[in-house]
Amino acid sequence: MGLFSSLNTAISGLSTSSLATEVTGNNIANANTEGYTRQRAVIVNAVPLDANPGQIGTGSKVVQITRIYDAYSYESYRKASTNLAFSDFQKSTLEELSSYFPDIDNEGIMKDLTAYFDSWQALASTPTSGSAKTALAQKAQTLAESLQNTRGQVYDLQKSIDEQLQSMVNEVNLLGTKIAEVNRKIGAVEANGTDHANDLRDERDRLEMSLSELIGPTVNKSQITSDTANGSSEVNYNSYVALVSGFNIIDGGNTHEIVMQTSVSS
Repeated sequence: MGLFSSLNTAISGLSTSSLATEVTGNNIANANTEGYTRQRAVIVNAVPLDANPGQIGTGSKVVQITRIYDAYSYESYRKASTNLAFSDFQKSTLEELSSYFPDIDNEGIMKDLTAYFDSWQALASTPTSGSAKTALAQKAQTLAESLQNTRGQVYDLQKSIDEQLQSMVNEVNLLGTKIAEVNRKIGAVEANGTDHANDLRDERDRLEMSLSELIGPTVNKSQITSDTANGSSEVNYNSYVALVSGFNIIDGGNTHEIVMQTSVSS
């Protein structure tokens, strides 16, 4: 051991601390960035030198910069976001639909239907009454108009929902394309098996969250290990599959677009 070895040990410590400080600074700078996951520097001791009477340390080094990521918490939050988005859409749709049937306020079809049958009762009591016949005809006309108006409102609502769904389908396909592109980038960065595409994974999580709010896919992310011809193992760090009702819409770097079909009814 000599002076240069001692200086090298000190330099490695300073370099490690500097890099760790940069990681911490990046975390602070992105404290309010949506979807950002905190990162940390993985520090290990450097390779020691063999000496008498024993090995002597040569400092430290940063081997990886990883995300402080809780997959369970993220998946729970993603599923909760899916349920919330569906509940909000269902609630707004049903509230709009219920406004077409204001029976609780003694208005709408139920009121007109009751008046219609009451007119029949009145006519049955006085079958020769001209006024009873006229009243029945008027109530029948009012009921028919009420049914037609309500039907038109429901049809317009259905048409509006179809248009919203078509827009959502287009957005789902666009998000699927973006996620597949990010998957390809992640695969390129992590091809060596040691580097971590932290920012790209954050971007994919943000896109995945938006996708979940629209369609609620089942997402499987894992590392697949396969045996090569020479007996070694090869790990695929970019295994990503998104399923909707068993249909594969994203498979790694590939996408399969979904199509909306509507039936025409009179």
